Amino acid sequence: MSMWGTPAFFKQFTDKRSVNEFQSLLDLAPYSKAERNSFQNDEVLRAIRACPELSQTKLKFTHVSGLVFPLFMAVSIGASTEVIELLAVPDEALEGTDEYRRT
Repeated sequence: MSMWGTPAFFKQFTDKRSVNEFQSLLDLAPYSKAERNSFQNDEVLRAIRACPELSQTKLKFTHVSGLVFPLFMAVSIGASTEVIELLAVPDEALEGTDEYRRT
């Protein structure tokens, strides 16, 4: 963490939109079947692969009090096993890439 309390890896996000977009993909009501059915699995996978550090960041979600890891929300809304695995072990998202995340 930096001295201001913000994780240092946030500095690499040139566009804060990526964090907000990732958060909005998971910000669904776990108790609502309609919202769970609107879950966009492929978009979440793409976001995790683009920035695996997001999985290690606690975020604020509408239907949960406090800050929680994305893994909690993914399990709550019934995300695919692949999403759960990438959130649980973010290094797997980097497999097959070089130090600049190129394939």
